[in-house]
Amino acid sequence: SLAIDARVGDEREARVLSAGADGTLRAWRLSDGAPIAALPLSDDIVWSFECANDGTLVLGAQGGLAISDSKQIDAWIGRGRMDPLSRTGRALRIEPGARARLIEVESGRERALPELPGAGSVSRVAISPDDARVLVLREDGTISLVDVVRSTVRWSTTALRCEDVHEPHGIPSLALDAVDARAVVASRTHGCTVLDIRNGAILWQKHVGASCTDVAITPDGERVFAADRDGLIEALDARDASLHASSRRQRTRTSCMTISSDGSRLVTGGTDGTLRIIDTTTLEEQLSMLLSPEQLQSLWIADDGIHSIDRAGIERVR
Repeated sequence: SLAIDARVGDEREARVLSAGADGTLRAWRLSDGAPIAALPLSDDIVWSFECANDGTLVLGAQGGLAISDSKQIDAWIGRGRMDPLSRTGRALRIEPGARARLIEVESGRERALPELPGAGSVSRVAISPDDARVLVLREDGTISLVDVVRSTVRWSTTALRCEDVHEPHGIPSLALDAVDARAVVASRTHGCTVLDIRNGAILWQKHVGASCTDVAITPDGERVFAADRDGLIEALDARDASLHASSRRQRTRTSCMTISSDGSRLVTGGTDGTLRIIDTTTLEEQLSMLLSPEQLQSLWIADDGIHSIDRAGIERVR
């Protein structure tokens, strides 16, 4: 299926959208056929779509009907920018973007991150539960560990960088424990990857389901949780990747995860805007509720409840 974006009046900027079997829509410049962007709008085959005059995109995928507004499309193609996603620890808040901001929660004072290796904007971050370290991913696939107190970069690695249609680096999620032992990376190509916190060396890698899309680690650094694009969640031993439990009861893909401070509860956010609370030992679902009509992008637990931010940039506390 093909369509021309009707909002672009200048022929030199005109673009064509094409549907893909990998769940993406790709934008191409009409004048010379140069690729502009890949829009990961579905996890299923996109059979057909229609682009309205106002930029609204209606598409039929294997999983059902989906509608995307012009703001989302523009954010991916580059005519606009979505609100940055906030990632929050107890005392720190980071907003990824062209210039990542580190904000003290109580005072609101901004602090500058040290100069980071790599290129492009900061696209993903993870804050350790004790707020002492930040794991930062740039658009070129460079992962760096930042010591917040000393404002220095401990180490950087590009070992997990790969080509991917959904992200330029193929890395959808990061996580850190509280005991300064391990960092965890979700890679669509390499699977769930655990790194040595001291030097960034790869300790182990394990493919999870169809494609690993999200990871979390208990504060004590003993257990890793990994999710795939089809709703599978696995609980793995952080030392050797041995399997403790597995569940396919998720009704939608997990887009973000966090773990309670005592390690007993896994909280997941879904692409359908649903929040779920899961027992970390058995992976049995204990609570499920719809929080947002949009995909949940970020979760964290604070003294006043569970905080969530959806794809529209709206923050909610339950």
